[in-house]
Amino acid sequence: MLAAGGLGALSLLGLRELIDLVGPRKFAGRVHGANFTRGHKLLTQSFPKVSKEYKVPIAIVGSGVSGLSCAYHLKEKGIKDFELFDLEDHIGGKSFAFNNSAPWGAHYLPLVNLENKSLLNFLKKADIIKSIDSNGLPEYDELMVCSEPMEKLFLYGRMQDGIIPVEHMDSTTIGEVERFKELMQKLSDTKGSDGKFAFDIPMEKSSSDFLFYDEMTMLDFMK
Repeated sequence: MLAAGGLGALSLLGLRELIDLVGPRKFAGRVHGANFTRGHKLLTQSFPKVSKEYKVPIAIVGSGVSGLSCAYHLKEKGIKDFELFDLEDHIGGKSFAFNNSAPWGAHYLPLVNLENKSLLNFLKKADIIKSIDSNGLPEYDELMVCSEPMEKLFLYGRMQDGIIPVEHMDSTTIGEVERFKELMQKLSDTKGSDGKFAFDIPMEKSSSDFLFYDEMTMLDFMK
């Protein structure tokens, strides 16, 4: 009887109230981000007086992805007389991570075209590409590979699979959407007369045969 009465009291009390009775939950941690205190010193010019001066041939200001890329390519060319500066106590900017599972920001790459030798070499040196299989395809470190996202669209009060609202389209419109997707895939796989892909990253690797797309509006393209 006592047990039954206790359960009844708990059910009436409610879980939220019970948690409040036990005490507030505490989580260790803190909010991370750019060092705004040092940032304000830049704004107010309230840094301490300079105690030492020295000169370097090359100064890289900022150690985010761009700054680190500059340093990497300089070192690859045998240039080591440079200095990398940053506002923080660590390098990396928004690409800084406490560990592999907790980056500050998202810096993802699409799977690399086999023609992009410089990027493939970088990924090998960074130990992201572990080996090359018998077909000449790179085998990536599984911890560094992201799964394709499951995209969903919230429409009219509920979720639907994918980001195209096909449930509210007529058959003609759906057909046009499918034709557009097929054309995008075809352009993605197409190479020009110069042997380069129609569209590639970085842009200078793209075929010159398709530069006319840059001068075309989206409306003209759709027509």
